Amino acid sequence: GALQAHCLDHHTVAKCRGRPRFYKQVVGVPQGSCASSLLCDLYYGAFERDCLGRFLQSSCVACRVVDDTLVLGEDVGGFLDAYAEAGPRRNILVTAAKTHATVPHPLLAAAPAPRLR
Repeated sequence: GALQAHCLDHHTVAKCRGRPRFYKQVVGVPQGSCASSLLCDLYYGAFERDCLGRFLQSSCVACRVVDDTLVLGEDVGGFLDAYAEAGPRRNILVTAAKTHATVPHPLLAAAPAPRLR
């Protein structure tokens, strides 16, 4: 109804030569809208339940904020394996350059080692 129409009716403001211009988003949900965080939480929540449940019920603890996940536990490598295997089927990818791990993993071998300060 009205709430759905409000959530899906997005306009973007862009300044062009000092004058604001309004554009209507017609495909997807704009990043930063209240609907994008909610839809992301629902999507990732279903992915975690369906594909990562065995890790979340074992010795691993996962904490997620929107699409960033912190995993602590003994089987972080197995968690990354499951993520890398099941994620692409749902358009969820692990970006090696943005992933940090305390254990070596083939998924992260191609990326330069991040420097933590």
